[in-house]
Amino acid sequence: MATPVTNPTDEQVDEARAPDPGPGIPEILDEEEACGLLRISPSTAWRLRRARKLGYCKYGARVLYKREHILAFLGAHEIPANSEQPANVLRMVKAS
Repeated sequence: MATPVTNPTDEQVDEARAPDPGPGIPEILDEEEACGLLRISPSTAWRLRRARKLGYCKYGARVLYKREHILAFLGAHEIPANSEQPANVLRMVKAS
């Protein structure tokens, strides 16, 4: 005997959805959009891809970026506001 299929409630659907980590950022970005968002040149994006620091997808000759690639890259380079400054940065600030 087959188990009857039931539709999930609205609450179950909301719980299953992952929170949107980047409102306003499209799910898929082309090279121009990703470079504009990160404020880097295409050659810098190429160097970051080559060094495997920025994730990407290839579709033929096109390079595409998922929103999660961009957010992961930014998260990996985040410096929290209350973190200690490295000693060399403090020396540069005092010297000027």
